Amino acid sequence: MTTKLYPNDYFGTTIPDINHELDWLIKEIIKPQLPDLTDTLETCLQLLTSEQTFKLPITNKDHPNSLGELKGTLTRQSGYIIDYQLKFFFPDFHRGKTFYLSNRDESNKDIITGKKILLQQLSDTIENIKTLIEILETLQDIKNPNQFKKVFQKLNNIFKETCSLLNNPSKNLLFPNFALPLLPQLTSAHHVVVPEIIVLQNELHLEFRCLENCQRKPWSEIDATGKSLTDRIKQDLVTNRQYNLSQLLSSQQASTRYNDLKIVEPSFFHNLAASTNNNNTEFTMQEIQNYLTQCVTYQNKVYLDLGKIICTTSDPYLISVCSKLQSLNSTISNHYSNLVDL
Repeated sequence: MTTKLYPNDYFGTTIPDINHELDWLIKEIIKPQLPDLTDTLETCLQLLTSEQTFKLPITNKDHPNSLGELKGTLTRQSGYIIDYQLKFFFPDFHRGKTFYLSNRDESNKDIITGKKILLQQLSDTIENIKTLIEILETLQDIKNPNQFKKVFQKLNNIFKETCSLLNNPSKNLLFPNFALPLLPQLTSAHHVVVPEIIVLQNELHLEFRCLENCQRKPWSEIDATGKSLTDRIKQDLVTNRQYNLSQLLSSQQASTRYNDLKIVEPSFFHNLAASTNNNNTEFTMQEIQNYLTQCVTYQNKVYLDLGKIICTTSDPYLISVCSKLQSLNSTISNHYSNLVDL
């Protein structure tokens, strides 16, 4: 008795037929799963666009090394913060006085007067999910295996981008790159408090940073390109990895590029000169390292970063959405790897 494998069978040819295997993978493995993928994405979309409000407690008790104290509540609805009531203090800001941030009417706390705050990461995630659902519907109708493969690649790329939106916020949403913070910043004669709020995985992540005006030249100066001395030195250390900080500052071009910055040994006379003359360009190596650590360019001005308060709060819907998206991303990635191998 003999068995004959027919050429039209998926695996019946003596030499593997890539097109038959690809067709089998799409029809028998991937396409049957597409409706479930669509259903899960639609659930994620419903969770993210829900009109239900979530009042989330904020406290820095889980971050004991924070510089000051911050507590209160944030209220999220869909892709927006619709209400916030926060109080905080920094030892260096107005001598430790407690300040309040709220978008409610001062005379009637039941009235919300401020505008809704758009959480760009959630807004982009919502739009991406809508696009993913459309692509999945398109894939159901594609007959050509190679065309299916091409469209599935797009699906895979957008899935990765969507997961990255929540796990790795873009630089323009982070301090000091944003033009203005989402919450109001507070200022005094010598200090500014800058709030930062982002989505990090399944949590809302809030930071309040206390900055002090940098008075000491040349660290306080901004060049025509918008870069400070600290920015240029850090950039050059990355570009010229063969040099350490001391070698870089001692190079021939250092005098002009680094505003006549000079390295000196610690001494009583140096300390005296530094305390009486803000234009003195002589610094010890320890002082230079301190300035490089603390100086930050924000809104075209140089500040000393004195420290920050960090708070995180879990959001029940975000926890569910992130879990579902990660699971879907793993499934899509595996399918795409199998498609690429054929």
